[in-house]
Amino acid sequence: MSRGVRRLLAAAAVLAVTMTAGCSATGTDDDSGPSPSPSRSQTGAAREYLTQHVDWSTCFDKFQCATVKVPLDWDDPDGSEIGIAVIRTQQADNTRGTILVDPGGPGGSGFNIVKDSLGYVTTDRLQSHYAIAGFDPRGVGRSSAVDCFTDAGRDRMRSNDADPDTDAGFKNLRSMYHRFANACQKHTGALLEHVDTESAARDMDVIRAALGERKLNYLGFSYGTKLGATYARLYPGKVGRFVLDGALDPSLTSVQIALGQAKGFERELRVYIRRCGQQPDCPLDGGVDHGARQVRALLDSATRTPLTATDGRKVGGSLLASGIIAALYNTANWQYLTQGLAGAMNGDPSVLLALADQSADRDQSGNYTSNGNEAFIAINCLDYSPPAKKAAMRAVAARIEKASPTFGPELAYTGLTCANWPVPSTAHAPKPPGTDKPGTDKPGTDKPGTAPILVVGTTGDPATPYAWAKSLTRKLPGARLLTWKGEGHTAYGRAGPCINKKVDAYFVTGTMPPRGTTCR
Repeated sequence: MSRGVRRLLAAAAVLAVTMTAGCSATGTDDDSGPSPSPSRSQTGAAREYLTQHVDWSTCFDKFQCATVKVPLDWDDPDGSEIGIAVIRTQQADNTRGTILVDPGGPGGSGFNIVKDSLGYVTTDRLQSHYAIAGFDPRGVGRSSAVDCFTDAGRDRMRSNDADPDTDAGFKNLRSMYHRFANACQKHTGALLEHVDTESAARDMDVIRAALGERKLNYLGFSYGTKLGATYARLYPGKVGRFVLDGALDPSLTSVQIALGQAKGFERELRVYIRRCGQQPDCPLDGGVDHGARQVRALLDSATRTPLTATDGRKVGGSLLASGIIAALYNTANWQYLTQGLAGAMNGDPSVLLALADQSADRDQSGNYTSNGNEAFIAINCLDYSPPAKKAAMRAVAARIEKASPTFGPELAYTGLTCANWPVPSTAHAPKPPGTDKPGTDKPGTDKPGTAPILVVGTTGDPATPYAWAKSLTRKLPGARLLTWKGEGHTAYGRAGPCINKKVDAYFVTGTMPPRGTTCR
């Protein structure tokens, strides 16, 4: 029996909890996937954005900030414009240029990751050779942003435990997401139609010019790898040194993503349970299978009878599952997962609730400090084409729940988020980098070929399974795969010196690791 749908699991990488990146609305096997559309002609008005004057000013004591202007609609660059917030470290005379960072999502703030967590996403060596820049993609944070529900409305949405396997539950959730879609349209306006990944990738080329770079150097995590691969398709001659860590293959359908993540998180839970069982404070007993059944029993029990946290909030299966999934992104959080499970099994869900809140950017006062979850939905509803009919969603949900008895109920029925979306999907058939139609001043035709790209894959990555890193590497001309044999989401910055040194060497000297390189 499904416990319901808890779709809001994702936004971006943060310090302790790395949030889901690549979760998407669930579709069918033959849905058109998230690939960008064919190239659009670049008029004189569009080229003017590349030569705009950008006013960089000192911000947050040691950074420089600017707002870069881009067209609201890249099909109509003479029309309205929006602002993209960019931050960068001070560029020393000896630096080799700038690396643009995207932490994932969609909906993650590259601005905040540079401002608050620079030492987590980049090494001292990299910072000594490059300035580091981050940005909030269109629809996100400090840029022209998506706006939907109030904080109270987001709380209600995250804690909805209606069961879509029942007609009443399905109707409840569809109605809730219809209200959400209407609120997004009301408060966001015309921007809602233009927050797709291809538009964000076009914005990146304007950012490249604003940074004074002839070619773009880029470090993308999770969904940021899809954004980077899209840029490489559109502007192959402007690809500098690209590292894509935690790969999301743009050719995947939404069903393939949902199934891959369902299997990934189920597998990761079992790895956690096995390690937990070796510790004296582990609340799970009787081996991995029994431990997984205990987790499922906890979630089912809380769905029927919500627990009460120390702050008085009622916590059902939805929020508990979100907290567990959030902790599985990073092995550094597994100690908190153990504490959280122990507490919840004894009636106190506070630790798991804190993990769920952190992943959703909700502070202890009940305020949401970002619009990451709202942007996540808005971007995915443009990038993918999920089914809108109940029968199709239930057929997909059955496959997902079979793949993951524990988390399938949390990852199934995500198509409900886009079923009543007020603007049409922009999904198109997949295309490899550099294959846009030829034409003067059109993206994808400035120069033939794409510079070598380094893809980093983690064998135990639950959110972007290792198979996706292998498939993306095959699709990118001249790309090479660097493997970390480890657990959790992404590798650079947390996997240790082997990965860090090889990524840094590529950025600093252009030296690719030998084919088949694996770090342990």
